[in-house]
Amino acid sequence: MQALLPRPIPRWKWYTGRWLGYVTLGIGYALILFISILLITQAHAAIPRDGLALFKSFLLFSSIVPLLITISMLGSGFFSALGNGVFMTMLYGAGWLGGMIDKVSSSLLSGTEALKTLNNMTGIMSLLMPVDGLQRRMTAELFSINEMNGMFNASNNLFELVNFNSVPSNTFIIYAIFYTLLAFLIGLYRFQRKDL
Repeated sequence: MQALLPRPIPRWKWYTGRWLGYVTLGIGYALILFISILLITQAHAAIPRDGLALFKSFLLFSSIVPLLITISMLGSGFFSALGNGVFMTMLYGAGWLGGMIDKVSSSLLSGTEALKTLNNMTGIMSLLMPVDGLQRRMTAELFSINEMNGMFNASNNLFELVNFNSVPSNTFIIYAIFYTLLAFLIGLYRFQRKDL
């Protein structure tokens, strides 16, 4: 965040306006990216064309934008620009690593004590940064995984690392929304108290 406000406006308006600008730009970019990915994959593979599934998938795809912007703006109230970049990279990396560990551990380990420990670790990582969980849910909505349940054996070698059994629930999506809202309010409060 800037160290100096050039106009005499309330800080909450400046912070909210900056947040809305970043989110609007990010969601516009996400829409272009989402449509481009669908067009490219449609040329090479069959993607379901169910309008409701595409709409839900895009909402989940674009919900990552306000989450990342909110956490980044929160971090900018506590860290320098370089420190905030390191903080965001580490936090995003932890969420991604948690998702990868969950996928690999569920396909390699079964019924061991180590699996319970890994599940606890990946759960905490997903709660700290829910981006990977939202991406997995987006994939499940796009391909209507819940509707295809039982039509094929998801435990064979072809589907081992996809792990259809660990699709986040609706409660996780509600958690991600409240997580974003809480981070926004804390960031707004911190920015109002920050010495400029």
